[in-house]
Amino acid sequence: GSVAAAAFTNETDRQALLAFKDLIQEDPLAVLSSWNDSLHFCEWKGVTCGRQHQRVTALDLASQNLVDLGLTLPNLKYLYLGGNKFSGSFPPSMANASGLLLLDMSWNDFTGPTPTNLGNLRDLELLHLGGNRFRWNKLDDLSFVGSLTNCTNIRKLILSKNQFGGVLPGSIANLSSKPETLWLGWNKISGSIPQEIGNLNNLYLLSVNNNMISGSIPESIGKLSKLQKLRIGENNIFGKIPPSIGNITGLSFLTASNMLEGSISAELGNYTNLQELYLESNCLTGVLPEQVIGISSFTIALYLDLNEFTGPLPSQVGNLKNLGALSISGNKLTGEIPSALGSCQVLEYLDLHGNFFEGGIPSSLDQLKGIQQLDMSQNNLSGQIPEFLGKLPLMCLNL
Repeated sequence: GSVAAAAFTNETDRQALLAFKDLIQEDPLAVLSSWNDSLHFCEWKGVTCGRQHQRVTALDLASQNLVDLGLTLPNLKYLYLGGNKFSGSFPPSMANASGLLLLDMSWNDFTGPTPTNLGNLRDLELLHLGGNRFRWNKLDDLSFVGSLTNCTNIRKLILSKNQFGGVLPGSIANLSSKPETLWLGWNKISGSIPQEIGNLNNLYLLSVNNNMISGSIPESIGKLSKLQKLRIGENNIFGKIPPSIGNITGLSFLTASNMLEGSISAELGNYTNLQELYLESNCLTGVLPEQVIGISSFTIALYLDLNEFTGPLPSQVGNLKNLGALSISGNKLTGEIPSALGSCQVLEYLDLHGNFFEGGIPSSLDQLKGIQQLDMSQNNLSGQIPEFLGKLPLMCLNL
């Protein structure tokens, strides 16, 4: 019986492999030519079987020979190569597949420069090169972006998590007004954010975080009225936050941990959809505006730690009824901890340490039924430690 069962399951695997082969419409490199009855399927190219039961345990069809792909498949419209182990340089013939709408080469091991003839792909709507090792040893690494101005339908350009260096060219503004997503994070891009970025007025997401960008935030950023997610953190950006940023009223996510200075503009209170705000590790000063602290749309996180804010924590913090994490540690805040904090009943993380708060721990904090981490250390608090702290679901308490 067991022999028959083994034979049956073997046949199931063979049929599954043949069904997979039937789905492959083009095999220009004849990778699957060995997949026929002249060989046991465990000997087919790319197939690995277990020794005991001869069931398929691995299927590896990764190939490094992509050089002529654009020539052999000139009618391609969608090319997904993502998440493989492809290596080598960008296939130069790719630009010959002039009908491409989508080109996804993400999460491989491609290296070297990106060709400047990608503008031949005039119908391209999405270019995803993220998660490779495209180079950074040239100042003009991103010069190919200028050639994409011919791609008048491009909506998503994803170049994140590579090794691109050089500056972000002003020609990026010539990408027509259609781009909705521009991912450039986690590279080695230097220079400043060009003023021309404001021309991309259809952008929904702009990410230049985790680079080596300096200069200030351009005033033109306020023209991106459709922007919902802005990632400019983990760079060397300095100067003040331009008031024009308050024009982006639909913003839901903003991260800007840099070397920013000056005060937070009350205009940020216009963000009625803001769910996450990360302004930690800057040199921001002044008081915390009531309009910003009280944005009731916050749900995920509000991080203002490691700045130089002064004055009290406004009682409008009680508006944050749906906020999960609040950190204002490492500032110079004074006064008492507002009892309004007890209204933030969804809070799981609250960090107030390293300020000049005084007085007692407000009894209203017994309403924080979901709190897991609470840090009030390194302040000037006085009075008794409330008993209710022992009843909260705390995993970490630091007083």
